[in-house]
Amino acid sequence: MIKNLKLKTKLILTYVFTIVIPLMIIGEIILNVSGEQILYQATETAVDSSKQVNHNIKELFLQYADISNRLFYDQTLKSYLNPNKQYDGVLESINAYESYLKPIAYYDFNLRNNFATMKIFFLNKTLVQDFNNYIFADDDIRNTEEYKRAEAANGLITWGYHDHSIYLARALSDVNNEPIGVVSIEIPEKWVLSLIEESRKEDKLIMVSDTEGKVISSNDRNLIGSSIGDKPYFAGMMEHDIGSLDYKAEDYKIIYNTISGDNSLPKWKVITLIPVNKLLEQERRIKQIGITVCLISLLVSCVIFLFLLGKITKRIKTLELGMQRVKEGEFTTVADSGPLDEIGVMTRNFNTMVESLKRLIYENYEAKLELKEIALKKREAELYALQNQINPHFLFNTLESIRMKIINVGDNESSLMVLNLSKILRKSLNWQGEMIQLAEELEFVRNYLDIQKSRFKNKISYDIVAADELLEIMIPKLIIQPIVDNAIKHGIENKRGKGLIHIHIFVEEGRLIVSVADNGKGMSTEILERLRSELAGSELFTKKTSIGIKNVNDRIKLHYGAIYGLLVESIQHEGTTVTIILPEPPQENL
Repeated sequence: MIKNLKLKTKLILTYVFTIVIPLMIIGEIILNVSGEQILYQATETAVDSSKQVNHNIKELFLQYADISNRLFYDQTLKSYLNPNKQYDGVLESINAYESYLKPIAYYDFNLRNNFATMKIFFLNKTLVQDFNNYIFADDDIRNTEEYKRAEAANGLITWGYHDHSIYLARALSDVNNEPIGVVSIEIPEKWVLSLIEESRKEDKLIMVSDTEGKVISSNDRNLIGSSIGDKPYFAGMMEHDIGSLDYKAEDYKIIYNTISGDNSLPKWKVITLIPVNKLLEQERRIKQIGITVCLISLLVSCVIFLFLLGKITKRIKTLELGMQRVKEGEFTTVADSGPLDEIGVMTRNFNTMVESLKRLIYENYEAKLELKEIALKKREAELYALQNQINPHFLFNTLESIRMKIINVGDNESSLMVLNLSKILRKSLNWQGEMIQLAEELEFVRNYLDIQKSRFKNKISYDIVAADELLEIMIPKLIIQPIVDNAIKHGIENKRGKGLIHIHIFVEEGRLIVSVADNGKGMSTEILERLRSELAGSELFTKKTSIGIKNVNDRIKLHYGAIYGLLVESIQHEGTTVTIILPEPPQENL
């Protein structure tokens, strides 16, 4: 049945099954993969943001925990506050306050903390109180939750929340563990809010809760003081310090971190609730754009295909009618103004049956064209074969012949330059793939530097320091030589006096470090900052950037990730140091 279909129908079916359907399938696969990747990246960004908020709050709390530690271990302070110390009159008490107690509170705390407040509740009845930082702990104060919790903690820091403030309280005691008083520091909750609001807040809910589920701070001000302890997700968060979970009841993605790192900090949670539809918003937008582009592309493709198909079938129909006329005895040619494709050839061949002269001229013309094309291709093949005969072996043999002639005339320095050049060319032609051993790279650099030493009449000296166990590790090829070339060209070439290049390779803090330092001209602060900015940019290179350095930096980041690459330090008239930072090689390679 398919055999009897018209040519136009067959071509349309072929187009649908070979173009439209595969394109739709491939487009769907690409959109799904892209959507998953976008969703993953959005989630990772949210996790990083949550970690940063947690870190900032932790640093804030640690600042005041450290103050509490200093007061807790201040034996002089405890001696002044000790209830067993009896002051002989108000004058002696005021003198103790002015000489030691006031400076601690005023200069060490109040001047450095404009918003937080510190109070020291003491039990010594003979010590004067200023009702600001030093307050006698009467029965009302000792019955407060803050004071009781501090006493019950037996010297450990307790954290809590009241009256729009976060407090930390700690009991003071003497060497016999007898109570002296309580140190209390109150931090306005708005400080924590400011740290929360440093993160993008328009699409997420961030809150800080204590271990009971009470909301201490949040960018939703209506939640402060309320409890989330009855929420289904809260119990799961208390089992781990950090993690994420899906709250399907309200369609949220929840990310949580614990502030505490030791006994001085509270085990409060920083909780981020992100609506899933916000995470999926970009994915949906990309899919919508992708589907729209695919549909428009298919529509344009269909219109162009149907337009061309109509023109093709129209010409075939015209040729068919001309054949029908010949069959009926009417020997007329078929007019065809279309291109010289298969249909055009068929039409012209048909016309040559009617007009033999035109047929002979046409066939002769086509034969000449074919002969010329064959002759041209043959000539091109011969030329290509001739070019291939000039191979790298010829180049190396020629360089070796030149070197031997130089040796014969006694010019050993030039001979060494030719030998090093031959080694560099051989390495460049023989290196396969992206990765090579460090030893190969260093050999390449030594050959290059030896050429430069000969070129500059030993103006340049160098040394390379690398442990033997590092020489077999694999690194991207040609990442050190461009840095060395840049050091000579921009640092040493126009410098007066001798230039030194020091290359040091070592492992430090889980990273492989390659340091290339020179004592050349260095760079001004303006040029150094511009170079750093261009290295950090996403463009491949600019007119102002050294293409070699930018190429090395981009290749390292593409191969290992954004945290690796080049670090440039320079002091004008003193020299420049370029540090290549790579991942630490596996232990089996060391």
